[in-house]
Amino acid sequence: MGHIPERRMMNYGFTRDGDRFVADLDDEEREIIVGLIEQTTELLEQAAPAEPEDHHPDSGETTGDVGGEFERMMTAAGLGPTNQDPSSNPPTTGFINENALAADPALGRLLPDAHHDDPLAAAEFRAWSGDTVRRTKLNRLHAAADALRPDGTPLNIDEDTAVTVLIALTDLRLVLAERLGLHDEEDVDRLEQAIQDGQMNDATALILTYDFLTWLQETLASSLT
Repeated sequence: MGHIPERRMMNYGFTRDGDRFVADLDDEEREIIVGLIEQTTELLEQAAPAEPEDHHPDSGETTGDVGGEFERMMTAAGLGPTNQDPSSNPPTTGFINENALAADPALGRLLPDAHHDDPLAAAEFRAWSGDTVRRTKLNRLHAAADALRPDGTPLNIDEDTAVTVLIALTDLRLVLAERLGLHDEEDVDRLEQAIQDGQMNDATALILTYDFLTWLQETLASSLT
């Protein structure tokens, strides 16, 4: 998967045109964003409610390559999901797949709990609300992908769609931030310094994409206010 050239982050972005919102994004840039959306939806699908206990996985169905090129790129950069302790086996429920949450911290970013210091309360919160949040995010991401997918015409969306895209961009940035290990400003500075030093690799390519998404989201937020 490619990355966004840094030169684009100057005079391009969302602007308001009456009750519409337009952006000068080329097809490659839109394809990259849509690709990230699709990878994020696949990640959320992994947290779908667990199958009933009498479900037998030997039905011949296969899940395919869920990770895709984006996940392989991050794995090659050493930025894939954190390896988990095999002895750790959190329960799955009919509401959300806690095993998937434990296996990938990026899912925890997308589906945070409301009780960080109380595991039991956190599990209860997810049991009641987790899959509702997950499905809401999936619907929003699908709508954003439909709006952004290249179709041979300039990007021109209404206000409701603009809000949908704005929130979807937050989810993309959350996943990228987790993959890149961006937990504070020092982490961001470290990777941006690597870019300035000419250390171009998968990680620095991803930080350029992260910066682009941040900038694009800021232009959209400014246009909405």
